[in-house]
Order: sequence, then structure tokens, then C-alpha cells
Amino acid sequence: MNLVSQLLARLCNALGGATLIVMTTIVVVDVCLRTLFNQTLGFVEEITGYLVVVVTFFGVSITFREGAMFRVSFLYEKFPLALQKALGILYLTITIVFCGTMMWFTSLMVWSSFTRGKIAATELQTPIYIPQILLPVGFLILLLFAVDRLLHGGSMGGSEGHAVPVDEAAGE
Repeated sequence: MNLVSQLLARLCNALGGATLIVMTTIVVVDVCLRTLFNQTLGFVEEITGYLVVVVTFFGVSITFREGAMFRVSFLYEKFPLALQKALGILYLTITIVFCGTMMWFTSLMVWSSFTRGKIAATELQTPIYIPQILLPVGFLILLLFAVDRLLHGGSMGGSEGHAVPVDEAAGE
């Protein structure tokens, strides 16, 4: 599972970076067109909205995998190591159940939109299931990273077993 997790993390990093580049490019082009020629690309808001979902899910998934989520650790670190480990396993179990549940229900939403032929009321008239499919995929990625972490010790931290405490991150 660790190899799959590493490959998935690389894919998320690459796609997340490419998505940011595409999003920035179309917004800059649209701003230039508006400023210089009083014209706009009507689809930019719709596409950037969809791309923000991609960046968010990939970013949250990678942040979770690396143990870089902000958390208040002043109380947690005072617990005995056995309790910290148990809380880590509980946290990951809740995360897995939540992501699995969200993946299931967002998949049902995608299927409903697909079978009903729902189309966005926008210039592109995008079939709604296309951007909606990003949701169950995003939850699946997060779920896989949570399962990987659970299988490799259940720590709430990153690869070193320590998350970045809020007080340390704020000082940087």
C-alpha cells in the first residue's frame, strides 16, 4: 500500500500543480482580454470553480498524507504515548468512515446527475456529473491516504510521526 500511496501522492502533486497553472493562465488571459479589449471568456468562472475543487481535494489529501494539517497539540502531547496512539487510531478510523460515507453518497449524486442528464445552466452547458465526479474521487484519495497511515502505525503526524503544532507554524 505504501508504494500505491507514494505514486498517488506524486500524481496528486503533479495534477494539483498543473491545475493551478491552468487556472492561473485562464484567469490572467480573461483579465487581459477584459482590460485591453473589453471582451471576456464567458467560461472562466465556471472552469475555475471546478478547478478549485481539484486543487482543494489534492491539497487537503497531500497535506493529510504528510501530516502537515494544523492542530493544537499542547494538550495531545501531554497524554501518555499509549493514549496518543489510541487517539490516532480513533482519528484515522473516523476519517476513513467519513470519507467512505461521503464517497458513497457523492457517487450516488454523480450517478443521479448522469442518469437524469442534468446540465449546468451556464455558457458551456457542462453535464453536471463531470465536475461532480471530482467529489467521490477526492474522497477516495483521502480515504486511501488515511488507510495507508492506519496500516503504518496509526500516527496522527507525518512521516516522522509529528504534525506541525499551531504555535510552531505560526512563528515561521
